[in-house]
Amino acid sequence: MNRLAVLLNLVVSAIAAKANEADITGLWKGGFSLGTREALQVEIDGTKSPWQASVEFFGSAVTAPVQKDQNRIHFVIHGGEFRGRLIDSNTVVGHWTQPPNEIYNNRYATPLVLSQARNKIGLGEAEPLEKRLRLWISIKRGADDSFSAVIRNPEFDLFRGSVYRVIVHGDAVTFTDAKNPADKVDASLTTAGQEKILQVTRLRPELPPLVLRNCDEPARALGFIPDVHRNDRYLYSKPTQEDEGWETASLSDVGLDQKPLSELIERISRV
Repeated sequence: MNRLAVLLNLVVSAIAAKANEADITGLWKGGFSLGTREALQVEIDGTKSPWQASVEFFGSAVTAPVQKDQNRIHFVIHGGEFRGRLIDSNTVVGHWTQPPNEIYNNRYATPLVLSQARNKIGLGEAEPLEKRLRLWISIKRGADDSFSAVIRNPEFDLFRGSVYRVIVHGDAVTFTDAKNPADKVDASLTTAGQEKILQVTRLRPELPPLVLRNCDEPARALGFIPDVHRNDRYLYSKPTQEDEGWETASLSDVGLDQKPLSELIERISRV
């Protein structure tokens, strides 16, 4: 009788634990921005020999000598690099290249024009690419009631090729890479009113903690789902103009036919 009571108690406990298990299935959206985005103030002083360049980083100016080869201008400051050329006595046109960072593994070039502000002094502003990352986590429940997840990053395709096993214990959530069980990510589930919030400690050592919110509306899932309206025909549009120094143009603006691209996207979206 005692054994039966113990067995029944275990079954009841298991059922209760299952009933109290948080439902974390669905699509989660989050992201972060490292630091503040601020235009870099760039100055070239042609009154000195050799010429001197100055770049202001968050209120603090750093200087370096300028390498000048006829009309070509080059200098390196604080890991960043400028390459340009003298268009005339009043204008230098080129690109400011920011170094790799915690988000971007590659350098990123931004157009930069320096115009004469006073005698032999050129001034300009560079808009560096913001250190921003978006993440999506899709969690599903399998036939055996276990959870699995995929993590997607639309900008750089980070975490590609990995599926994570998900264990929920109360409010604690653990993601374990199915291919590499030693790779684990801890998270916690909280609520703010009716909203569920998944607080992830760190997806990778070099990335900060982040907060993801449940995204239950397909129209808000662009970035994870390429086309949220699969029955609609693809309509080409000019790329969005972002505040990063680069100008966008439509295919027709540069003499290209948009029809082959539209047909290709149509085929991909129907897969």
